[in-house]
Amino acid sequence: VVDASTGQRAAMIDAPSEEEVGITEFFVPHRTGFRCLFKAKYQDFHVHEVDTTGTEIRMSEVLTKAAVATELREEKVSEDAALDALGPSFEFCSNSMEHLKILPHEDLEALKQFMQHAREEHRIVEGKPVPLALLGACADKAQRKAKHLAVKAAYPFLATEMVEGTQQIEVFLRPRGRNKQATQAVEGAS
Repeated sequence: VVDASTGQRAAMIDAPSEEEVGITEFFVPHRTGFRCLFKAKYQDFHVHEVDTTGTEIRMSEVLTKAAVATELREEKVSEDAALDALGPSFEFCSNSMEHLKILPHEDLEALKQFMQHAREEHRIVEGKPVPLALLGACADKAQRKAKHLAVKAAYPFLATEMVEGTQQIEVFLRPRGRNKQATQAVEGAS
């Protein structure tokens, strides 16, 4: 609001006092504050993010809907190729082994067996498709987390879950179409 007689901005009539908003102490108590408009223009809301060293972070790439749609299509082609490799002749490729090298031999064997039989008819038991792989018990939480991440990094179409009451991890095929609506929405917009 601008005062017509002075050309100056007038104080907002409904502005709360410091006490009303919980400000009861001041760094320099004997100094009086000043009135101002706080965050009144869009420029007041600009954010400049900095990293932990104090360097300002700048956006280097703006993703478009078309770029996201292309990336999703490429991920689907890659996932489909990996799914096609499932079956009796399944073997771990070197790229997958790079992620899975933290798993003990018994877990690798259980996962391989699962991958060789994953195309067999599935039954749904307690909301999860069966067959599934069961990775060995591991008391250390960090190691269990590493197992989850390794399986998901090697095979994004797999899901992992803790077996309640144990320290084992179930591995099963992630239900297809989980992200289908999001993919279709992005592809439709491109």
